[in-house]
Amino acid sequence: MNFINDGQDTVVSIEQAQPGTNRWVRTALDGPLAGGYIGQSILSISTERGCLQDIRILFADRKMLTITALDVCRVPILHIGRAWRLGVENS
Repeated sequence: MNFINDGQDTVVSIEQAQPGTNRWVRTALDGPLAGGYIGQSILSISTERGCLQDIRILFADRKMLTITALDVCRVPILHIGRAWRLGVENS
């Protein structure tokens, strides 16, 4: 899965868990993902426990974005800034 940080804030951590659990597993990043398209990273998301995963993204300013029940088998790219904006609009 590709994570593209198209937002303005730096991402410092990406974690995944089975939906409905609090057993978060940190995904290895080579370093922070800077905002803008230069902050692109390709990460391997484990599908051993199924395709639906909760994704938690922590930003450098301590904001957190949680995406529930994302089908990582069918969604090849996640635009972090776009997901943040959609979450704010829908809250």
